[in-house]
Amino acid sequence: MPGRVIQWNLSWPDEVQDVGDSPLAAWAAEKRIYDELEAENAEPQAEPGAAPDTAG
Repeated sequence: MPGRVIQWNLSWPDEVQDVGDSPLAAWAAEKRIYDELEAENAEPQAEPGAAPDTAG
């Protein structure tokens, strides 16, 4: 596929996915997915043994 970047994954060995026209575009799209997942899972966690925040 000249001019296209394709992605292959072991979990779908007989298929490829067209992911853009440059490695940078493919990387940026993949990074957005990971950034969204990280933001969803990044809830503030209190340190073990820390007193609850009561400041208002």
